[in-house]
Amino acid sequence: MLQTRSALLKRAAFSRQIRSHLGDGLRAYYNAMQQVPLPDRLADRIKQLAQLIDEVKSEIAIRALRFVGER
Repeated sequence: MLQTRSALLKRAAFSRQIRSHLGDGLRAYYNAMQQVPLPDRLADRIKQLAQLIDEVKSEIAIRALRFVGER
């Protein structure tokens, strides 16, 4: 069944409205979640993970420098 141009435009406009509404809802939820503090235990784990990542990055940099220096 062929749709007319106006039917396609109405459908596209409706789709934009849905996406806009969903985006508004997601932004509101995200903003609300930014106000909720992390539990202390989770915050500690995140700090530990960040420290581990920094250590691994440092080790990778050292190995890369050694590799370049060996060439």
